[in-house]
Amino acid sequence: MEEGRGRPDDLDKLEFQTKMWAPGNTFCALAPGAAEPVQSALKHFREDFERHIREHGCPWS
Repeated sequence: MEEGRGRPDDLDKLEFQTKMWAPGNTFCALAPGAAEPVQSALKHFREDFERHIREHGCPWS
């Protein structure tokens, strides 16, 4: 996304991955902790991700 190659369905893929890393869906005890920042970013800053995709890179640089 940062390099301008993001696609709208990438956000859906990230969201799906975070659900697959949830407790009970993986054997790795560390996966839920790795998924939490991504879930939080998508929840609170989804518009920023969408803007990066729409503008093909970082709109603030």
